[in-house]
Amino acid sequence: MPDPTFQPAMPVPWELVPATFVDRPNRFITNIRINGQVIPAHLPDPGRLLELLLPGVDLLVQYNPGPQRKTDYTTHLVRHRGRWVCINTLLPNQFVAFILHERALPFLKDWSLAGREVTKGHSRFDFMLERGGEQMWLEVKSVTYVEEGVAQFPDAVSERAARHARHLAQLCRDGHPAMILFVIQRDDARLFTPMWDRDPDVGRALNEARVAGVAIHAIKIAVTPEHFTYVGEVPVDLTPPTS
Repeated sequence: MPDPTFQPAMPVPWELVPATFVDRPNRFITNIRINGQVIPAHLPDPGRLLELLLPGVDLLVQYNPGPQRKTDYTTHLVRHRGRWVCINTLLPNQFVAFILHERALPFLKDWSLAGREVTKGHSRFDFMLERGGEQMWLEVKSVTYVEEGVAQFPDAVSERAARHARHLAQLCRDGHPAMILFVIQRDDARLFTPMWDRDPDVGRALNEARVAGVAIHAIKIAVTPEHFTYVGEVPVDLTPPTS
C-alpha cells in the first residue's frame, strides 16, 4: 500500500542556466536574454502561457545545440509569483513513468508500465499499463494554468485532447480500462477543471469519457531547479458552468 505521505522527487533531467524572457515570436520560440545577448530558444509548449511569459520574467534554460536544431537553447522553467513552473509538455510523461516506478500513486498502485507511445486504432496513447492479464490505456496531459488555486486545461484549443478523450471513452464502452491523468506542473493548485471558456469541447469530451467509465485524475508537482516532487492528488470537477 503506497504511503500517502511519500513524496518522491525526480532529479531535473537538464542542466539549467538562468535567462530572462524577452518575447515570443511564435508558439515554439522564446527570445531570451542571456549573457547580455538576445537569442532564440526552443519552447516545448504550444500553449498560450500569457500569464507566465511576461517581459523580463526569470527563466531557466538548457544549452543543448545540435546539427538538427534551429536554436542552441531550450526554455524549461519560468518563475511566476515566487515559484517555478515547468513549461515543457514532455516532462509530465517522464514524471509519470518515474512515479509509476516508485508506486507513489494510490490509484495506480496495482498497475505496472507495459509500454509507451502505444498505438490503438487511429490514436497513440502515452502509456499502456498492465495488472495481471488486464491492460489499461493511460493518456497524460500537461497543465500549467492556475488561477486562484484552480488549475485549468487546455489554455489553447486542443482538438487532439478532445479526440483522445472520446477515443478512450469508446475503449471503455468496449470493455477496456482507460484513464486520463492531468499533471499540474506547479504546486499551487487545489482543484482541477476544464477551461470551459477557452475550449468547451474538451470539457464535453471529458464528461463523455467519465460517463463511459474513463478514470480521470489530476496530480500536482513542486518544481525547483533541482527536482520535480510529487505533492499529491488534486480533486477534479467536470461540472459545466451554468449559463
